[in-house]
Order: sequence, then C-alpha cells, then structure tokens
Amino acid sequence: MNGRLSLSTAFDGQKTVTEDLYFAPPFKVYSPFYDHKGWAKYISMCGSAGVLAGDKNEIKLFVGENCKVIFTDQGYQKLFNTNGGVSKQSIKLVVRKNARLCYMPHPIMTFTGCEHISMGKVNITESSELIFSEIYCCGRTAMGEEFGLKRFRSRTEIAIDGRADFIDNTLIDPAALPIRQKGFFEGFTHTGFMYIYT
Repeated sequence: MNGRLSLSTAFDGQKTVTEDLYFAPPFKVYSPFYDHKGWAKYISMCGSAGVLAGDKNEIKLFVGENCKVIFTDQGYQKLFNTNGGVSKQSIKLVVRKNARLCYMPHPIMTFTGCEHISMGKVNITESSELIFSEIYCCGRTAMGEEFGLKRFRSRTEIAIDGRADFIDNTLIDPAALPIRQKGFFEGFTHTGFMYIYT
C-alpha cells in the first residue's frame, strides 16, 4: 500500500488554518483542535492495523509563516513481519518564517521479522521553532518478541535555511550488532532522540 499524507497550513491573521490537505489510505487526518494559545493540533489516524511488506508511506507537512502546529498520531506505529520484504516511509517537513512545529508521533514498534527503512528531511528557518522526536520500541516484550526484528533503519536530516544542522542515523540490526550490550540498549526497551530549536 502506498499511503500519502500532505498537509499545508496558513495563518489567517488570527489562527492557523488548513490551506490544503490530501490523504490516501491508510492515512486519515482529523480537523485541527485548537488550544487557548492558538496552536492547531492535527492527529493522524491509520486505517490499517500496521505496516506490511511493500508498504511505502509518505508524509509531507508545510507549515506556513506565523503558524503554530502540533502534529501527532493515535498510537504506536506497528511494523509487522515483512517476510523477507521491506517496508518504507519518507517524511518531509518544511517550517516557514516565524512558524512553530511540534512533531511528536507515538513510538515505532517492530514486530518479529520486520525490515523497515525511514528517511526524513526537515527544513526550517532561523526564525522558526521546532520540536521533533522519534522513539523506537524493541517489540512486544510480553510476547517474547524483544529485538526479534530483522533490521530497522531511520535517517533524519534537519537543515536551517538550507544548511545542515543535525543528522540522526539509527540502525538496529540484531544479527550484526551486540544490541543488548553496553553502548547499545543495556537492558532497556526504548530509545530515541528529540531535537529542539528555538
């Protein structure tokens, strides 16, 4: 399945509004909720139980000047057994001048046998504000599937006015790396990063 989600926002002089929105299965997006400080909160829903072999999901967010956007989802992103195949995801975020984006999806959970590649590109300006996080969970530990995945790779590049500022390159490959030992998970089940720019 090739899922697509594209969202553009604009500032109407009083609040952030949806300028353009397109989504194709498995994605669906609520109309934004607003808080007392004028933030528009968008929640992405997934119409499928999880990500399967051959799935290619694409997320694009364009946050217009002076907008304040929170983007999240409903729950863990489940990456199912790809049975020798691969699932993929690409994320592109653009935050214009004086705009703020808080991009905080729920953790990614890998099931036994899954292989997944995610590529993210984020472009902001010096006057933008950004909170971006990605959290990885090692699998269904209660079912004995801790680190049962084949391979997980996620690369995120963040640029300020076109200049590279931050790159995270996460590779979790239990067959090639001592994933449970010192310097890696060391008995923990989650890892992740958070990038904050103000």
